[in-house]
Amino acid sequence: MKTSRCRRHWIGAAALVLLSACSSGHHDPDPPPPAGNTPPTANAGADQVVAPGADVTLSAAASSDADGTIAAYAWTQTGGTSVTLSSASTATSGFTAPSTSGALTFQLTVTDNGGASHSDTITVTVNAPPTADAGADRTVSAGAAVSLTGSGTDSDGTIAGYAWTQTAGSAVTLNGAGTATLSFTAPAAAASLTFQLTVTDDLGATHADAVTVTVTDAPPPPPPAAPVIGRQPTSPKAFEHEAALIFVAASGEDLTYEWYSVNFGTLVKSGPEPWLLRKGLGMSDDGNCYRAVISNSAGTVTSEPGCITVFAIEGKLDPYEDEDEGMGGDDQAYASMFGNSQMAVAELVAGALTGVSLQGMATMGVITGVPASAEPPWSCYQGSYVGATLDGVAITTAMWLPLGKHSVSSVWADCMADSDDLDWDDGGLLIEYDFPERRGEGSFTMYLSGYAYEGVIYNGVVHADVAHVEDNGQHADQIDIVLEADFSAPGARVVDGYPQTISIERRYSDDLMIADDTFVDFDVAMVAIDADGAAGTMTQTGGGVIRLRWVGTDGDSGEPSYISNEEFRVGLSGGFHLATLQAMFGIYDWGFTVLPPQECPDEPGNVICADQP
Repeated sequence: MKTSRCRRHWIGAAALVLLSACSSGHHDPDPPPPAGNTPPTANAGADQVVAPGADVTLSAAASSDADGTIAAYAWTQTGGTSVTLSSASTATSGFTAPSTSGALTFQLTVTDNGGASHSDTITVTVNAPPTADAGADRTVSAGAAVSLTGSGTDSDGTIAGYAWTQTAGSAVTLNGAGTATLSFTAPAAAASLTFQLTVTDDLGATHADAVTVTVTDAPPPPPPAAPVIGRQPTSPKAFEHEAALIFVAASGEDLTYEWYSVNFGTLVKSGPEPWLLRKGLGMSDDGNCYRAVISNSAGTVTSEPGCITVFAIEGKLDPYEDEDEGMGGDDQAYASMFGNSQMAVAELVAGALTGVSLQGMATMGVITGVPASAEPPWSCYQGSYVGATLDGVAITTAMWLPLGKHSVSSVWADCMADSDDLDWDDGGLLIEYDFPERRGEGSFTMYLSGYAYEGVIYNGVVHADVAHVEDNGQHADQIDIVLEADFSAPGARVVDGYPQTISIERRYSDDLMIADDTFVDFDVAMVAIDADGAAGTMTQTGGGVIRLRWVGTDGDSGEPSYISNEEFRVGLSGGFHLATLQAMFGIYDWGFTVLPPQECPDEPGNVICADQP
């Protein structure tokens, strides 16, 4: 490609342009001319930039011969997408630009009347025009501040410029007309305004798009309200080496939460989430008290501190210690905790797994109604109820929660016993849900902050999707639960890198009043925690589904009767057969009991017992 002193010209899609006769500043070498004959000078013209599909003219008009005349012209293509040259043996040739962008090169060879020749080249760049997008049409109120944000894309280059113009409607003053974002104040009366955005690429090609702004007489919407704290941050309790979650309930639009260490004043976390999760040493290396600064465009509010109480873990788990015929007492406790903590999560999310239940409505039963302010959560046997919030606003009376997307929280204090008891709890439960058509059916996320359930404290995040299905007259709820990493119960914490799901199929009787057959599939891995920290990863071995059944009422007592002979084994890390758990129904709900030690089963693919001492 040569260097030209001529101005580069844009050739429109239907234009026919003749090139100016100026020197290109570069010529290709030719064989020496015959003695006494000065060779001619070929000039293929200045390089061009054209649009796809344009008619392009190649002109040799600037070629010359100092001591004679030009006797012949020859145009050939030497590079780029192949095109068909017209009149290739005349001074003026041409072609139709291809539809794809790129550089095309052509060579012009001229021969004089003495047989001497000379060549020159020209480059024609096919430039794909850019694409402008002025955005979607808008409706605004009279007198409102309006901002239009456009964009431009260029498949073979970059956008070099933006230009907004008003093409219709009552004239307004344009601000930022040379940028991607245009702003103006809408007229005081109803009107229809049209604006055009033109974008230009780095090679001069342009494209335009229009947007219509309809101005109505309605007053502009009020500015967003400043954030207001409905409930101050929770103060959960947790074991060392595990995790604790603090949340705050606030109202307002587009809120941002900044969590600061009270002791050091350092920023710990920032974002749209109203919660802070601390784990391991993170719960004790900065004083354990945190304050939230909540803000939006209308203002900022600072919360009171929320503090984590960390309990030490005593003892060390040793699964290889030869105790009780190879099964240590601590090991059995860990196995039971592993199974029962997951069963408790299943019941917390789904409500009653079996027995009397209004179909579908028991799902996430903990929030289908908000208790009155004087009542503690049903799992809180003592203490005082702090209160509840709906969408960050404090509520004091019982109510059915609205359908749609909302958040709800319950907070309490002194939940279990006196303050010196490990089971004593200051915590709560925050739930963000989306129930489009029916309470309890849709999706939700639970944030458990020192949540006391079945005498065990839980901290962390749980997601759930719930659907009601019907197959040949059989009605059932399908509930899929996911535990986020670092979800913790005493003695265990969920870890990354493993599936963390609990799947529930809860089937109903014909009258839809009894959940009489439920299948639960646990696929969760948790790190067992002892005084030294992580002691190994506990997992269910061999797969399988636990079946829980309601089989009517006892003939003598009239009490409900439940049955399950399902069991599964729990392994610690990669080698030790820890325990066998069997499902059982307790006084109030389902749980697991640890079966006596058994021989390691010889099953295909069984690797749990491979390293058992």
